[in-house]
Amino acid sequence: MRTLGMVFGGVALVATACSVKDPLYCQTDQDCADVAGRPKCDLTGEHEENHLADTCVADWTPDAGVPADAARVCTPSTVSCVASVLSTCNADGTALATADCALGCFTDGTRCFRIEASNSVAETADTLGVGPDITLSDGATIDTDTGLVINGDGASLSVPNMDGPTGGRVFVTGALSFGNVTVVGARPPMFYARGEVVVNGVLSVTARGKTPGPGGQASAILLGTCMGEYGMAASDTNPRYVGGAGGGHGGVGGLAGDNLPSTALLGGKVRGTPELVPLTGGCAGGPSLPKSIAPVRGYGGGGGGAVQVVSDVAIRVVGGTGAIVAGGGGGEPLGGGGGAGGGILLEAPIVLLTGAGAALAANGGGGGGGCSAPGHDAETADTAVGGACGSPTTSGGSGASGTGAAGDAAAYTGATTPSATGGGGGGIGRVRVNVPTGGYQPGPGTVVSGAITTGEIGRR
Repeated sequence: MRTLGMVFGGVALVATACSVKDPLYCQTDQDCADVAGRPKCDLTGEHEENHLADTCVADWTPDAGVPADAARVCTPSTVSCVASVLSTCNADGTALATADCALGCFTDGTRCFRIEASNSVAETADTLGVGPDITLSDGATIDTDTGLVINGDGASLSVPNMDGPTGGRVFVTGALSFGNVTVVGARPPMFYARGEVVVNGVLSVTARGKTPGPGGQASAILLGTCMGEYGMAASDTNPRYVGGAGGGHGGVGGLAGDNLPSTALLGGKVRGTPELVPLTGGCAGGPSLPKSIAPVRGYGGGGGGAVQVVSDVAIRVVGGTGAIVAGGGGGEPLGGGGGAGGGILLEAPIVLLTGAGAALAANGGGGGGGCSAPGHDAETADTAVGGACGSPTTSGGSGASGTGAAGDAAAYTGATTPSATGGGGGGIGRVRVNVPTGGYQPGPGTVVSGAITTGEIGRR
């Protein structure tokens, strides 16, 4: 059996791994009451030449600036977590700092639970480390293709970022504040803030016309299951253009108008999951085409982009000016279908929408009219209307808003042949909020427009 030897005041003590407790081992002064000449418990080993901690020693005069053990309130340099309170003792044991654990104590009692964010964002953020506190002023832009962050005054900001494993780009900060900020690029942005996130302005991943938002689908000739069906002319020599249908995401796109004997074109199908795992944007509206499929007559609106915001502390969207918008693009004139709304994913111990007008909006874009009127982009929580046409009536359908369905284009049944029929409105997008029970708190007068679901936040 292996033995352990120690020397105290010239007396050798030998203990085996299975022997009785060392008589000089202590955790409090009471343990040393019966030890002759050594009545004090030295918890840190700072008062004896051998510097052995937790050992009975003789009386001493504390070193200058170092209090006696009696002044200690906790075991030096220790951390513990009990009943959702994290306690950290300083180096000499004289001060105990406490902090609430928003997600409770980790199973081993040594730390708080941390957020297990969706789409592997937390693991990517751990690789990047701790970012700086960032305040993005009005006019700031974020490019998800390059990682470049330009503030409203034109200054470049250094924000740690990298490609995430699910196709987005992850940005890591301390506290994070948004003014009116536009995100561009093909990839959806994923923000992980170690501090509070405050949205004072409009954080936009909205599509602009046929240009999709970051993570949204672009309008194309090839038909996808969630892109609105495209309309074709009766012939290349006698083009009677049929508008494209609206794109789908959280809901299906609106029907296109029709000036042919066939049934109106169908809107794009539902795409993705309510959890926004993976993080998906909206699908594009269908274009209107001649018989030969080239060139496109009226492009459909691009799909709204997607954004994920994670905070270790809280996410607060401020009333009056604060909003996160992932709207679909409006269809082009001559029947482009509206793009579907995108995706908004928020994860934090608490998500607050404070004050009237605070908004989360993922609405569909309006369908283009069969005339020269484009559909409107879904830039706010309001309904994006379709392009309005007079006589003959070939207006585009309105984009979906609230929890409603996308609008169908006007069905033209007149005797004359218009240049084109209208495009269908874009389908509704998705909004997902993951918090602990009771952590999602939308205040009076706030607006959530999209197919919203809530879930329990992940912990690790």
